[in-house]
Amino acid sequence: MKSSIECSVRYDESNEDYHADKQWISSSQVKAFASGPSVYKMRYVDEYKQPYNKSFALGSLVHCMVLEPDKVEQRYIAAPHHDRRTKEYKTWANHYANDSRTIVSAKEWDTANACSDAVYDNPFASALFTTNGTVEASYRFKHRGIQCKFRPDKLIAERKIVVDLKTISECTLPEILRSVRKYKYGLQAAHYTVGAETVCGGTERFKFYFVFVETSAPFRCCCLEVLPDSLYGKIELWEQNLCELDSRLRLDDWTETEFYTQLQEIEV
Repeated sequence: MKSSIECSVRYDESNEDYHADKQWISSSQVKAFASGPSVYKMRYVDEYKQPYNKSFALGSLVHCMVLEPDKVEQRYIAAPHHDRRTKEYKTWANHYANDSRTIVSAKEWDTANACSDAVYDNPFASALFTTNGTVEASYRFKHRGIQCKFRPDKLIAERKIVVDLKTISECTLPEILRSVRKYKYGLQAAHYTVGAETVCGGTERFKFYFVFVETSAPFRCCCLEVLPDSLYGKIELWEQNLCELDSRLRLDDWTETEFYTQLQEIEV
């Protein structure tokens, strides 16, 4: 069902409720469709459950420690430094068996703490995350009549800035660029930027910053601003994928591209 709302913000919406809302298209949906119609169908139509990913779980903990430190103890419990086979650990686990919070290992807790410290030790990252702005708010907007949503890590409306925090195994430029290509972070930046400019209004363009932090020693952290020409070039690609996805959703058509349906020729 289409909504009559053009733009809205929900400050207290949980991450679970945000992802459960299927009426509005997220950047993750656009990225999945850009990987192929069958990829989108598997994840969002058939709702194939992805296997547990430890890196994703650690990333969520790091985000909470950096962005919402006051909520860490409400959402997570750190397991003690005991072998799981010991009586001490089993007693502890039995005590917290019915606790609704997410249990993380002592190693994951220590790693996330080190990542958080690294972010706030970086002068550029610290400035971004300590500047007044909204954190983990949910936004809805319409682009060409298509219902879209986004949930930026931080939106600094007064300075026209969107900030996105990423964890990475090796914080070097080659690895960062590889991750940007592999996970289609450019499309995400485009989605968030268009959303921010739509909900905030005005004519001034937004800037988009990535903050990458390493998940192992020495826990390096760096800040990267996406160049305007690169960003607005990606917006064109994002818009193409968004419009095609909207059309496929209305037709319920997930036919793959010719690369998968016809014989191709390559040079080796």
